[in-house]
Amino acid sequence: RKGHRQCACDKVEFTPEHALGGVAMGHLTKRHEAPVTALHAMARACGLAASRTFLKFTYPPRDKDQLGPGDKAHYIPDLLIFDYPHAGEVLVCDVSVTTPTGTVAKSLNRGTAAYARHNEKEKKVSQHLEHTLAESAVGAPPHHTFLPIVFEAHGATTRAVADLVKGLC
Repeated sequence: RKGHRQCACDKVEFTPEHALGGVAMGHLTKRHEAPVTALHAMARACGLAASRTFLKFTYPPRDKDQLGPGDKAHYIPDLLIFDYPHAGEVLVCDVSVTTPTGTVAKSLNRGTAAYARHNEKEKKVSQHLEHTLAESAVGAPPHHTFLPIVFEAHGATTRAVADLVKGLC
């Protein structure tokens, strides 16, 4: 078609939503890893232990025989921060970058997409833990607190993320 633009990822239709998603050439991965790396570095700079590795067994796995279509046996977070906010506690962080024009939140109000994604993440981990509790009588590990770390592509975030950043500084 005349005037048609094609993205480097070979999507037929190039839209503003698609451009903000940054899927082409690994930009989505880079966009996700940047805040994970920054939060990890901030926690370490504050003298806290933080881990980006061996996260597969942070939460108990689901029974593979009980999985539905699209379900995963493991819920794998992105970052663990130890002794935060208090000694003996573990903050379990799952980072997400979303766009205000994406499917999660159709509103262009600043922060709407971040809060919508935050709620999705909390629901997902809650459902995972409900299933593991029902399947194997194992729920959330003691002293672990789940926190979705959500940023919008334009920079907005949730109050919880702002509080975490302030607490680490």
